[in-house]
Amino acid sequence: IPKDRNCVMMGNHKAFWDPLSLAICVWDREIRFMGKKELWNNKFFARLCDMVHGIPVDRGNMDMAAVRTAMNVLKDGYTLGIFPEGTRSKGDGMMPLLGGAALMALRSKCAVVPVYIDGSYKLFRPVVVRVGKPVEMSDLLEGRIGKETFDTLMGRVEESFFELSGGKSR
Repeated sequence: IPKDRNCVMMGNHKAFWDPLSLAICVWDREIRFMGKKELWNNKFFARLCDMVHGIPVDRGNMDMAAVRTAMNVLKDGYTLGIFPEGTRSKGDGMMPLLGGAALMALRSKCAVVPVYIDGSYKLFRPVVVRVGKPVEMSDLLEGRIGKETFDTLMGRVEESFFELSGGKSR
């Protein structure tokens, strides 16, 4: 994780506890997570999400307000936590990654740090959080940023997840 600048931390998402697991492992910086807007429908969760500076996202629409808020988080020097699958995945593999995370990473020119969380959160079962090296994207920032650029970056992130998971992510 770059110590000298902010970054976009992209993780797989299997359970409700994933943001907490990630935040505990990266205790030296504040991570502002994006989460589905429905979490704010429950007063308890709304208060909790607001306390940790969560960013509500309307997953059913292209939520430009959430994207602007996330971009401002990065501009202000904070780390952005995002789960690019868009929802929790079932089973051992991962769901396809969505391009919004790539858009924010490329537009902000922030490093992308892949994080693979492995475990079931069951009593007496370990949960392992593997943090990868920042994904190389300097070549992608040289030209025009478009769909092909997003797809290339997300392909590299998928490859990092594959390596961090020991082949389980596919």
